[in-house]
Amino acid sequence: MRGELGIDTMASDIAALLDTLGIAGKVALAGVAVSGAIALHFAARYPERASAVAVGSPATGIAPDRRAAALERVTKIETLGMAFAVEDSMRNGYAPELRGDIGRFERFRARWLGNDPASYATIYRMLAGTDMQGELTGLRCPVLVIGGSLDRVRPPPLAEAVANAIPGARYVEVRTGHYMAVQTPNLISDCIDGFLRTVGA
Repeated sequence: MRGELGIDTMASDIAALLDTLGIAGKVALAGVAVSGAIALHFAARYPERASAVAVGSPATGIAPDRRAAALERVTKIETLGMAFAVEDSMRNGYAPELRGDIGRFERFRARWLGNDPASYATIYRMLAGTDMQGELTGLRCPVLVIGGSLDRVRPPPLAEAVANAIPGARYVEVRTGHYMAVQTPNLISDCIDGFLRTVGA
């Protein structure tokens, strides 16, 4: 995806996919980082279609004091390519403590390097222009927020702050990093499964 993009478009895409598949009832959504924010935004925009949401380190925006640096970074990625930021991204997002399966790490690193720089920048600019604080307080479906104790991109206090903004949301911190669905898939799957079972979604 290139050009201008808003999080409304991402939520609308989910609704359109459900319509295309003929799924009219409520669905439970799960996502990590930006996809977590999209799942939360979908639940806010389409409350009649969301039964529950589980998110890990949700990227619901960029703090004002960090926006300029973040936008400067993505401009450099567009110019220099993904290799410009790979070491920093792996250091902060895929902690050395989680690299026991070196093959898994190397496959993820290669996949990350395969991102289209322009598309990556488009998503990041969408994030920089997103402010979800108001809609988080209006969410009414059950929500689980997972924080990663080894996540240095969005540390646990940021994830917990999102949970605290959502009425009745549950927060859990587990030993994982920013790319938690890749780094610790069984752990994250168990967290989400346990949550969905308790809320009946």
